[in-house]
Amino acid sequence: MQPPLTAWAATRAYWRLLDFYVRGGELHRGRARFLPPTSAALDGDSAALHVYALARTIATWDAPHYRAPTFGADVRANLRNVALPGTGVALSLFAAHRLTAWLFAAWLLPLCAMAAALFESGRAARTRLAGGGEASAVTLRERYARHLLDPPHWFALWRVNCALVAEHARVSGLVGQYALEEKGAFLLQGQRLGLPVTPFMDVRSLVIKHRAVEGGMGISFFDNFSHGGDYIIQERLQNSAFLAELLPSTAPLSTLRVITASRQWPRAQRRQRQAAAAAPAADAEPAFEVLTVVLRAGLAGASTDHASIAYTVDIATGELGLGRSNQHWYGLGLRRHALRVGASYGRLYTCHPDSGVRVTGRSIPDWAAIAQLLLRSHEALCPDVPLLGWDVALTPQGPMLLEVNMS
Repeated sequence: MQPPLTAWAATRAYWRLLDFYVRGGELHRGRARFLPPTSAALDGDSAALHVYALARTIATWDAPHYRAPTFGADVRANLRNVALPGTGVALSLFAAHRLTAWLFAAWLLPLCAMAAALFESGRAARTRLAGGGEASAVTLRERYARHLLDPPHWFALWRVNCALVAEHARVSGLVGQYALEEKGAFLLQGQRLGLPVTPFMDVRSLVIKHRAVEGGMGISFFDNFSHGGDYIIQERLQNSAFLAELLPSTAPLSTLRVITASRQWPRAQRRQRQAAAAAPAADAEPAFEVLTVVLRAGLAGASTDHASIAYTVDIATGELGLGRSNQHWYGLGLRRHALRVGASYGRLYTCHPDSGVRVTGRSIPDWAAIAQLLLRSHEALCPDVPLLGWDVALTPQGPMLLEVNMS
């Protein structure tokens, strides 16, 4: 087994990888050239991919994006409600310009990695002193190397996906398929294909008045997207009886987030390259498959399930596993969130914290049929997009597709 990276060796490898990839270096060459042998606690291929995706974000900052004028503009728009945990500072602040993004990646990110390593080490020490656990075998330098090169949190994986998806959209030219991330286009196309998308009103416009306000006030007009307007007008959906048993009565509509994968586009590219050679070997893996699933169990009083506990779902059986919260990534505001991470950080849930009902061990009804529905939907709507994130509502009328996410 290789010894763990020292803090300096990890930082040096990170800087060299970042510079190499920003300048257009290839992923496998950077991995072999700059990343020293790593310990079992750090996957070298995964580490190289994380730095590569971060570098490509900076390198393609001013390149067109399929849903925004530039990649930088898309980053700024989608990081407005995401904060560095324990700071209260929105990450969009560092996305103001390509230069600020570069400075953040090169200098501030290593400091954040060290702060996270110190926080985790201190937390483990306090738990041990309180008699809640044994001494951790993970050293501070190992924690630092992991947070810098192969971060263990959801945001790092989301960032990798955003960079690679944006690059794939530019390389592939699949404008029509990527356009379906726009909610209205998704609903219209899903309806045309007979998929169980959430129903929407087809009226031209909607007028909503307050029952007691006079003088032309208390009135709002909404033009429907299906007639050229900006608003999707729908009846509010309710949770199914299964979910209602698990959640508090004031929980929002709580959805499954299902990630499906398609191998269709890379297979087509490979076959084109092999056309002049011998016949290609048969593909052993399925063209479409479910990769991961979570149930976003909404919190009491929340308007959407973005405030939730995410419980893992076994993709083979539909059984619910342990839950986690990522709400510490949405703590905006210095006064409330500076130097505060939140009680839910690192906590595992078996019961819903508001209802007290045990979630772990329950199984989603008709999960196999839901999985097959999503695989058929991926093939019908966006067969060449490698990864799709589906929001699936479990309602009294059955499962419904709310939207599809590509970044």
